[in-house]
Amino acid sequence: IYSSNLELNNNNLYIVKSYYFTNLTNLIHLSLESNTISIIEELAFSSLHSLQTLNLENNCIFRLDPNLFTNLINLEYLYLSKNLLTSLNQNLFLNLTKLKGLFLGYNRLFDLNENLFSKQANLEQLNLKKNFLKKFKINIRFSKLKSLFLADNQLTSIEKNDLIESIY
Repeated sequence: IYSSNLELNNNNLYIVKSYYFTNLTNLIHLSLESNTISIIEELAFSSLHSLQTLNLENNCIFRLDPNLFTNLINLEYLYLSKNLLTSLNQNLFLNLTKLKGLFLGYNRLFDLNENLFSKQANLEQLNLKKNFLKKFKINIRFSKLKSLFLADNQLTSIEKNDLIESIY
């Protein structure tokens, strides 16, 4: 199949099985927004090497397998806002070196590993608003970052230069 766009928005999908997208190797944009997805099998996106945009917003996702995005080497935009995420494995975004936009707002994130974004040097937009973050400390300098959203968290302090160095 040679389709480049697939939208499955506003359905009643509650699970993403590993075989759903196996033959869609040329897919560039995949949107599963506004379903009731709570489970995504580890290999669900493994054949989507060309994928540039993945939209999983407004679902019921509470956990992401650490290897879920491993093969998405061309991904530029990842939308995970409006889910039930409470934590993210430090290796979750490891292979997403082309990522320009990462949207994690409106979740239940309490803490982020300092190395979570260690390979995202091309990140231009990072949205973490409306979570439960008490601190923001990461080990990377975002040289291309244009927008950083941290509003409506529970930040109690900002260590000297953390935000300034993050933005560069």
